[in-house]
Amino acid sequence: MSSKPAMVSSAQRTVLDAFHDLEKVISAKDSRSFQSKTLDDVREAALKIEKQLAAKLLSRNMRRLEPLFKGLEAYHKPLEVLCNGTPYLPWIWAPIKLILQISADYVEALEEILKAYSRWKRLVSTSWNRFRRRFDHVIKDLDHQVDLVDREAASHSITAVESIRQDFRQWHTTNLEKLAEDEKQSTLRQFQSVMSWLKADSVISEQENIIDAITEEPRSYAHQESLQYERMLTSFISQLLQHNNLDSDLIEFVYDDCVTGKKVATLKTLETLLITLLQAITPKVGNHLTVRLILDGLDECDQTRQGKLLSLINQIVSIQPKADGTTLSCTTAIKIFVSCRDSAYLTMSLKKYPTLSLYTEDRHVKAAINAYAAQRLGEGIEKLADWDFSPDEISRLVSLISQKSDGMFLWARLVLDYLDSEIYYDKDEIYRAIEEIPSKLSDLYKRILGNIINHLEPRSVSRMATSLAWIAFSHRPLRLYELQSALAFSSGEQEIRCVPPKRVIEPFKLLVEEKPDSTLTFIHFSVAEFLKGESSGNFLVEKDAAVEQAVACLACLRAGLLAFSPSHSDPNSMPTAKVLRGVFAFYPYAQAN
Repeated sequence: MSSKPAMVSSAQRTVLDAFHDLEKVISAKDSRSFQSKTLDDVREAALKIEKQLAAKLLSRNMRRLEPLFKGLEAYHKPLEVLCNGTPYLPWIWAPIKLILQISADYVEALEEILKAYSRWKRLVSTSWNRFRRRFDHVIKDLDHQVDLVDREAASHSITAVESIRQDFRQWHTTNLEKLAEDEKQSTLRQFQSVMSWLKADSVISEQENIIDAITEEPRSYAHQESLQYERMLTSFISQLLQHNNLDSDLIEFVYDDCVTGKKVATLKTLETLLITLLQAITPKVGNHLTVRLILDGLDECDQTRQGKLLSLINQIVSIQPKADGTTLSCTTAIKIFVSCRDSAYLTMSLKKYPTLSLYTEDRHVKAAINAYAAQRLGEGIEKLADWDFSPDEISRLVSLISQKSDGMFLWARLVLDYLDSEIYYDKDEIYRAIEEIPSKLSDLYKRILGNIINHLEPRSVSRMATSLAWIAFSHRPLRLYELQSALAFSSGEQEIRCVPPKRVIEPFKLLVEEKPDSTLTFIHFSVAEFLKGESSGNFLVEKDAAVEQAVACLACLRAGLLAFSPSHSDPNSMPTAKVLRGVFAFYPYAQAN
C-alpha cells in the first residue's frame, strides 16, 4: 500500500511540470484569459475565424478541425473529473484557440496549422480507445466496491470490514494484471499484423517467419536486400514501433490507420508513416529523447536510391524542434548518421550538413586498426597460435599490418585471414609475407584469386566461377543449401540424385562469408567489382551468368514438375530421398524468379 501515494505524487508532479513549462512561454495577459476557456470556446473561435476569412474570400474550411474536437470531447469528461480542484483543464483548450487566432492573419501559416491539427485526430482517437478501456476499468472497480460495501456492510460486523477490503484489493490486483496481460496480447497481435502489412509487397516475402525477418534483425545482412529503399523504410518503422518495449499507442495507431484502413504499403505511404511516427514519439515531461537513424554505406546504393534517401533525410531534418526560446523542455531530437565513400553527388548533396572525413583522421583510423589487429592476434589465429608470439612480436605484427593497410580495415582483415590460410616454417616468413602482400585491394584480390586457380583443374575453376556468379548475380542472396542445389542444376540436367558437398565454397572462403542469417555474400562489395572487372580478366561475365542461371531455374522447375506430379501412381517413386538430401532446396528461388 505504501507505493500508491508515491505513484500519485509522481503523476501529479508530471502534470505540474507540464503546466509550468507551458505557463513560462505564455504572456501574463493570455495567461489570465486562459482561466475560463472551454472546448466550446475553441469551437466558437474556429467558426468566427472561418466567417472572417470567408468575408475576405480566403475561406480555409475550418470544419477539418471537427474530427479533432470530437476526439478531444471524448477525453473531456474524464479530464474534468481528474482536473477537479486544479487550474489545468482550461489550459488544455486555450492554447488551441490562441494559436488559431494568432495565425488567422497569416493564411499560409494557418493552413499548415490546420493540416497539423487535422492529423491529430488519428492519434487522439487511437489513444482514446486504449484510455477508454482503462477508464472503464476504473469505473467498474468503483461500482464493484460500492456494491460490496452496500451488500456486506448490513450483514457483517465492523471487524469483518477489513476482510472485505482485503477481498476487494485481491480482486482489484487480479483484474489489473488481467487487463495488463490482455493489453499486452492485443498489442502483440496488432504488432504482428503491422509487420505482415509492412512485408506485404517485399521481395523476400517467401521467408517463413515474417517477424524474425524484420524485427529480430532489422539490420539486414543480405547485401542486395539491404540496398532496397522499401526495406530501409520498413526497417526504420519496425524499430520505431519497438521503441520503449513495443509502444502500444504507436502500434495501435499504425494498426488502425494502415492495417484496418486497408492501405497499400507503397513507398509514399511508408515515407509518410515514418515521418508521422517520428513526430509522434515524445519523451516524458521534462526529459529529452534522441532518436538516431544510421545509414551505413550509402554509396553502395545506386544514384536513384541515394536521391530518395537524401530527400527523406531532408524531410526528417525539417521536423526537428526549433532551437529558440519558445521550445519546451520536453523535446525529441532526431539525429541522422550517414557513412559513405566520397563521391561528387553525395558530397554536393550533404555539404550543408556537418561532415567528418576519415582521410583527415589518419591517426585515429590507424589506432583503430591497431586495436582490431591486436584483438585478432590476441584471440589466436589458428595457424599463428603455434608460434607462441611474445607481446613485442605481436606489436611488431600489428605495426606492419597497420602501416600497410593505409587506413583500410578490409585490407587488415583480409591479410589476417590470408595469413591463417598459408603454411609457414618460421616467424620471419610471416613477417616477410606481410611485407610482400600488395597494399592495393585489387592486387590483393588478384593474388588470392591466382593462388586459388593455380591449385585447381580447369573444370574446378569453371565450377568455382559458377558458384561465385550465383553469389554475385542472384536476385536475392542464397543460403548454402540453396547454392548446393543451384549448382547441381546449373548444367541443365534434370535427373539429379544428390547435391555438391558443403565444402564447395572452401576454395574461395577468403572472398565469401556465411552471414548470421545463413546467406552467402562477398566479404565486401568491392570483391564483386573486382571479379567483374578487367583486373581479374573479367572472371565473371554477367550475361553468361544470367544464361546459366536461367538454365538452372528451368531445369529445377521441370525436375520438380516431374517429381511432384499428381500422376505418380507408385508411392515408391516419390522423391522423398531427394527432398531430404536437399536436391530441391533451390526450387522456391527458381519458382520466384
